[in-house]
Amino acid sequence: MRWLWASLAAAMLLASCGGEGGDGGVLHRVKEAEAANTAGGLNLAAEFDSARLVPVDTGKFQFQIRSREAAMEKFPCAKCHKVPLQQMKHDGKDGKTKAHWNLQLKHANKSVMNCATCHDTADLNRLKSVAGEPVAMNASWQVCSQCHFKQGSDWAAGAHGKRVAGWAPPRVSKTCVECHNPHQPAWDHRLPVHAALTGVADNGRVNGGGRE
Repeated sequence: MRWLWASLAAAMLLASCGGEGGDGGVLHRVKEAEAANTAGGLNLAAEFDSARLVPVDTGKFQFQIRSREAAMEKFPCAKCHKVPLQQMKHDGKDGKTKAHWNLQLKHANKSVMNCATCHDTADLNRLKSVAGEPVAMNASWQVCSQCHFKQGSDWAAGAHGKRVAGWAPPRVSKTCVECHNPHQPAWDHRLPVHAALTGVADNGRVNGGGRE
């Protein structure tokens, strides 16, 4: 009797796994589920200027970020940083302070961190690692993640930070400095607030976009 039940079980398993037509069986449905997610055919590639995107490969995750260098109005830094500091601080014309001389560093204790902690004094167009290795401005996340390694790991995996435009491919993520001021990265304390309401119905229920 035992062999009969075993035969029936085997026949049911083969029937559920076999066949590519109709319902297709379990294997067919698994293959469909494992197929690349096309996001309903939506692709955001046209939303981006590929020339302003920078590839990121952490070894485990591959995606793209927007070029930091292309977004920096004063880049390359060496356009100004080629004369003594006091001469750079004032333009000598109207006595006004030049760009970013009003920056205040509120990142870590000043006894362990200053401008040269992250900026490469040998090449001001670059940042540097804690080991003194040069790091491109477009790879500033590498500098941040040396200390903020938990946040950096979550960001690379897509759990920390925001994506640009949407969730459809290609993945383009905001970098650390697009949300955090690198010189004062801590967010101000804020109270939670409700989203803007479009009105309240007569029965006291909230109207949103014309619907209760």
